[in-house]
Amino acid sequence: MTQTIEQAAAVLQNVNAAEKDRVKAAHVLGKSGSENAAELLVMALDDDDYGVHWAASEGLAQLGDAALPALLKALVKPDCSSRVLEGAKHTFHTSTSQNVLTETKEILRTIHGSTLDYPTMKAASDLMVKLSIT
Repeated sequence: MTQTIEQAAAVLQNVNAAEKDRVKAAHVLGKSGSENAAELLVMALDDDDYGVHWAASEGLAQLGDAALPALLKALVKPDCSSRVLEGAKHTFHTSTSQNVLTETKEILRTIHGSTLDYPTMKAASDLMVKLSIT
């Protein structure tokens, strides 16, 4: 069954849906090329279900450049969780975009452990300025 982006978004956000369906939805959103999908996938990085969390980071990696605004905005928030940080790190390492792989090297250099710290927030903020992301 082929899902529309809207259907995939609804399934991903439904915590009562089966894990396999939510994982599939994350992959559909990852193939969409949509910045709106990126925002949903970043929210899913914080999911309690590890399979959904991992599929969201894979989906963001598939989105490439479209994932950057949502991920960078998440990384500059002081309340950014360890799951989001872990997902961002995985996404930046495995992105399908050479631009993402290149531009996020400084952020990756600053990530140590599972706690967001000032150097990571600063690197994300600096990249947002460089890329004119507001």
